Amino acid sequence: HVPGGVGVLELSITKLVGTALPSAWLAAALLSYRLLYYLIPFVIAASWMGVREVWSHRVHLVRGAEIFGNVWRKLGPRMGVLLALTGGFFLMLSANTPMEPLRREWLMEHVPLLFVETSHFLSSIAGLALIIVARGLQRRVHAAWWAALALSLSGVVFSLLKGVDYEESIILALLFLCLLPFGEHFHRHAAVWSRRFTLEWWLLLGGLAGVSVWLGFFTSRHGEYQNDLWWSFSFEADASRFLRAQVGVAVLLIGVILAQCLRRTPRSQAAPPDPVSMEKVKCLVESSLQCQSHLALLGDKKFHFSESGGSFVMYGEQGRSRVVMGDPVGREDEWDDLLWSFNEKAEDDG
Repeated sequence: HVPGGVGVLELSITKLVGTALPSAWLAAALLSYRLLYYLIPFVIAASWMGVREVWSHRVHLVRGAEIFGNVWRKLGPRMGVLLALTGGFFLMLSANTPMEPLRREWLMEHVPLLFVETSHFLSSIAGLALIIVARGLQRRVHAAWWAALALSLSGVVFSLLKGVDYEESIILALLFLCLLPFGEHFHRHAAVWSRRFTLEWWLLLGGLAGVSVWLGFFTSRHGEYQNDLWWSFSFEADASRFLRAQVGVAVLLIGVILAQCLRRTPRSQAAPPDPVSMEKVKCLVESSLQCQSHLALLGDKKFHFSESGGSFVMYGEQGRSRVVMGDPVGREDEWDDLLWSFNEKAEDDG
């Protein structure tokens, strides 16, 4: 009752043949027999059965793949924002901590010091830039998408050259792969700096930068500060690299703050629609297939038009809130940009 006579057959042949053949030859013959008559046929049969089962349920598999694709198309860009923040933060953390001894020894043997110093300095700047660019990714800005791709690839190179830090290289590679297929989702042609940062983004940016700087000082607390640290270049000069990196980060951060403070954002209260605007609204409503679009003609709403004037959203004001009534009216290809511009206009107006 042993399946395939496993063990019984081998023992019987061994007893019958005895010492007539070398043990190695006998073992090879028995293994070849099991391989040719049992293992290979089993693998072929199991593979064929698996293919038939998959083919018979192909409708469900295709449906599942479509559902997964739809979910991923919605989550992918949002995951890109999260990975940009994570990758930038880890780049800054890694630039502010000492190298591991084993990795330091490998770098000393294979990578010139100039590459290590330059990569360390640029990686901290790239980390802060990624955190800043994440704001543009959240707003679906096409330029931010390109910048994130470039910074993620640069970060991979910098991480490997400055300390063989494959951990953040993996995160940045995931960011690149996550963003690469979704270029069409970042369709807004605007500058990365075109809007002021909200208070939440300033707190996030300051918090991440503050934690990384604190960690750098904490890991270097046993070293005595000297002016020579700024000009010390060696594989063991972790504190010197940390100080120089903070200068680059500080310059970039101050530049961003100045650019944000000097940017003038006009604040205005939405005025009631004039006769020209109402005539434009009437034309768009008449060409619309939505029944609720005729509510725009009641005279109790305000309107925000797209740049081309081919679509609008109607809304009312309640305190410091603007409440949109239904979907936009007009050209559907303008709806995404229209809603983004409406949201940003509301933020600008407070």
